[in-house]
Amino acid sequence: MTNAYEVYYTNQIGGGGLEVYRGSRYQRGAGIGGVLKGLFKLGLPLFKKAVSSLGKHALSTGLEMGGKLANDVLRGKPIRRSIKKRAIESGNTFIHKTIKRPKQRTSKKKAVSRKTPRDIFM
Repeated sequence: MTNAYEVYYTNQIGGGGLEVYRGSRYQRGAGIGGVLKGLFKLGLPLFKKAVSSLGKHALSTGLEMGGKLANDVLRGKPIRRSIKKRAIESGNTFIHKTIKRPKQRTSKKKAVSRKTPRDIFM
């Protein structure tokens, strides 16, 4: 008769006739889609913030251009020339406000309150 240990280990490695779950032949995972999904999740809030900031600057620049254009028309200047001049001027200020100027970083640091050490040997 065979040794009980040999029978046990033969069954464990799958040679003893027992059906064993072997898993799939190739690994299955998210792959490149999972990586892109993670990057998208990370970048979406940043993108939303950037678009919001650009929209606010575009709105303020557009309103400013409209006011200057109306002022030019009221002064009797030609509309076509005034539109062209103000569009270039507004585009330059928009680019300067949003892209060229570095963001000013402000940090509000909280004051750390430290406890005064007590003399325990008094």
